[in-house]
Amino acid sequence: MKKCLYPVSLFLLIIIGFSASEILVVKVEKTALRTEPRFFAPVKSLLKFGDQVEKMTLQEGWFQVKTLQGLSGWVHSSALQPRPSTLALLTKGPKTEATATEVALASKGFNRQVETSYRQRHPEIDYTWVERMLGFKADQAAIEKFLKEGHLGEWKEAK
Repeated sequence: MKKCLYPVSLFLLIIIGFSASEILVVKVEKTALRTEPRFFAPVKSLLKFGDQVEKMTLQEGWFQVKTLQGLSGWVHSSALQPRPSTLALLTKGPKTEATATEVALASKGFNRQVETSYRQRHPEIDYTWVERMLGFKADQAAIEKFLKEGHLGEWKEAK
């Protein structure tokens, strides 16, 4: 009996050790894995919707995490959510997932159907500039410079 008890005990300890680490899932379209818990800290890597990370610590709204590839860094808590347990998935049945873009738009009361309906009711409106604006990408260094010069965000108190 004792010979059987040792392997079972060892197996249980290993399982408990693996389950002790909390897995978080990226819930936004993309987010940065940063070197420090600050919005304009250098970016180590980009994470995308659905990526899983291991939670290490939580500090003032920032999770220190480790990716499946072994990279560690900081991600703001607003971009992550707990991974649902297997039991929760089994008991709730199938779930239809929205894309990250749909979630972001829906949170603003806007979705593809609303956009289509609005365009049909207002054919006189030209969306050329709106479409072009959506394609603009802001350089991180330029954003940081703007915030510093305007004493905004992390630099609000510095004058």
